[in-house]
Amino acid sequence: MATGDSPAVFRPGNHTVYFRFFNSSGTADARYIWGAPGWLPVAGDFGQD
Repeated sequence: MATGDSPAVFRPGNHTVYFRFFNSSGTADARYIWGAPGWLPVAGDFGQD
């Protein structure tokens, strides 16, 4: 990961993306429910930075 990037995990079973704001251990700092049954996640750098 580049400097300033932090991990996110998508769980298709509950359509939720879990975010960590820092590269450290622990539970998610935020979560976002995304999509509907059958939708697939797309990875990328959408901030153009």
